[in-house]
Amino acid sequence: MNIYSSEKNWVKVKETADALLKINPAQPLVYFIRSEAMFLDYRQRQNFTPASLSECENALIKALSNVPPEKVSKLKTFIAELKWYQGYPEEALEMISAYTRANPEDHEAAFNLTFIYKTLKQWDKHYEANERGIDAGLRLKAAGNTPVWTPDCMMPSFW
Repeated sequence: MNIYSSEKNWVKVKETADALLKINPAQPLVYFIRSEAMFLDYRQRQNFTPASLSECENALIKALSNVPPEKVSKLKTFIAELKWYQGYPEEALEMISAYTRANPEDHEAAFNLTFIYKTLKQWDKHYEANERGIDAGLRLKAAGNTPVWTPDCMMPSFW
């Protein structure tokens, strides 16, 4: 599974985890890996339909009782992110804020607050969360010299 994870082949990770769980269902860490792969696959493919988000959320909630206790809070951050995708930013903010208070070393989770604060138009907190993403290499950046297509010239605007 590590090979597939390093390749970000989340479908293969999930399939491998499913096969391992059929052999021996009493593997809490495999439940976590399976749930994480499922979530990361949804995020990577941006499969944000109501049905798929609900399916992923239900799978994560079900997994909460099967994963190692130290992994429960990380699964909850995935659920929080799904809440944001579903249009519940206040609920997502509450969940991720609780997690980041308990896990200040998780810079990625702290950075994810950027998007929630932007949705809630809490700009001062949005910028602060964006700056915390520096430590995770996730900070949003302005791309000042990015070509922009305009219908007037049919060419990038920087030409």
